[in-house]
Amino acid sequence: MIAHVSQEQLRRDLTLLPYLIAIAMLVGCLGHWPYGYYTALRWVVCATAFWIAYGAVRIRRHWVLWPFVAVALMYNPAIPIHLSRRVWVPVDLVVAAFFLVGLALRYFKSPAAGAPKKARPASPR
Repeated sequence: MIAHVSQEQLRRDLTLLPYLIAIAMLVGCLGHWPYGYYTALRWVVCATAFWIAYGAVRIRRHWVLWPFVAVALMYNPAIPIHLSRRVWVPVDLVVAAFFLVGLALRYFKSPAAGAPKKARPASPR
C-alpha cells in the first residue's frame, strides 16, 4: 500500500535537505578528503547559509539573518579564507552544530509554542 503524502509535507521534507547535506558535509570534514571536497563544501555551506538567511528575512526573524550571513561569508568560495586544517575542523563542527540548532528551531517546535495562551484572570481590586 502506498502512503499518501500531502504537498505541504513533501515541501517541508524537501526543505530539510539543504540543512542535512550541509551538516553531513561539515561533519565529514573529520575525514581526509581531496581538495575538491572542501571546495564543494564551501559552495554547499555558503549557499545553504544564504538560503537560510533569505528565509529568515521572509518570516521576519532578523535575529537569524546575521549569524547565517557571517557563516556564508566565512565559507565564501569566491574569496576563500585559508586556514590550517587544525583550525578548520573545530570551526566546521561548530558550524555544523549551528546548522543543527537552526534546523531544530525551524522544524521541531515545541507543542506548546503553537498552543494559544491562556487568558490570565483579572486581579481583584
